[in-house]
Amino acid sequence: MQFLKKIFFLAIILPIGIFALNYDVKFTGLKDRNTLQAIKRVSSLVILQKRPPKTINALRFRANSDEPEIQKVLHFFGFYDAKIDIDLEENKNNILVVNVLIMPGVRYTIKDVKIYTDCIDKKQMDIAGISIKDLDLKIGSSLITQNILNAEKKLIFLLSNKGYPLAKVEKRDVIIDQTHKNALVEWCVDTGSFSLFGDTKITGLKSIEKSYIDKKIKWIRGQKYDSRKVIETQQNLLKTNLFSSVAILHEDKVDQKDELEMNLKLVESLHRYISTGVSYATIDGFGVSLSWANRNFRSQGELLAIDANVAQRLILGVATYKKPDFLRVDQNYVIRSEASREK
Repeated sequence: MQFLKKIFFLAIILPIGIFALNYDVKFTGLKDRNTLQAIKRVSSLVILQKRPPKTINALRFRANSDEPEIQKVLHFFGFYDAKIDIDLEENKNNILVVNVLIMPGVRYTIKDVKIYTDCIDKKQMDIAGISIKDLDLKIGSSLITQNILNAEKKLIFLLSNKGYPLAKVEKRDVIIDQTHKNALVEWCVDTGSFSLFGDTKITGLKSIEKSYIDKKIKWIRGQKYDSRKVIETQQNLLKTNLFSSVAILHEDKVDQKDELEMNLKLVESLHRYISTGVSYATIDGFGVSLSWANRNFRSQGELLAIDANVAQRLILGVATYKKPDFLRVDQNYVIRSEASREK
């Protein structure tokens, strides 16, 4: 069997390695580091360099197939007039080098940004407090697609903070002006109905009282919808360590009172745990430890923990009780009792 494996290696694998056309890749002309790194991440010449082709023609095909992908990256970073020249040469060490010359040209900039609520009549959106600056865009800055996409996400987020959680972008246009080397960015937005917080439904509770959850909810029914209150509520619930999952959703449309029903979908984590351990210290000697805790004592998210350590020269016991939201939200009342005896 070992002999057959050797024959297979010599007959099949070895010739592939011998006849493979090893090469190097050299990019020149482009100085922007971020764009160059992005190009290398999509370049077949780079990605498949450890799997070299067998012939010159195959290498040329691989190199030429890179050009449209490189152009996409250049456009993504605002180089709309870029030109690419690819050629092959053999260096003094008899190694083939694929030279990729990138002539980026002028990087396009943002001429203006328009936000419409009517795609046909191009009616400008009139919602107080949302400006181009809030979208982290600046007139005259480089036209980078990722910045446009990020601005679009932030636009929807800002609208949801101002009572429009149903808002969505219907159309995005980036109108390139090759004469002036800039672009006009346009969004057409369907803001949806102005929304208020509605009734809140909670599912997934098993051992935690609903009254404890109510204290963590930051919105009040009838208030203007604000996604920041939703995020804060989710973070407050996760920080308790009582839940392995917290999902907060709303309905797809408002009711007759312009209210959106809220849905809290919770998955409780394990509340009780026991741990043991063995220790050694030069002062106390060998010892064993035992810990027990219930993070949902009395079903109100209260903590009761008992820790014991029995060593050759010391016995130590600690009991801890914590009541969350004591007198006011996010204020804890803690009692800690400790007892010890030296042998």
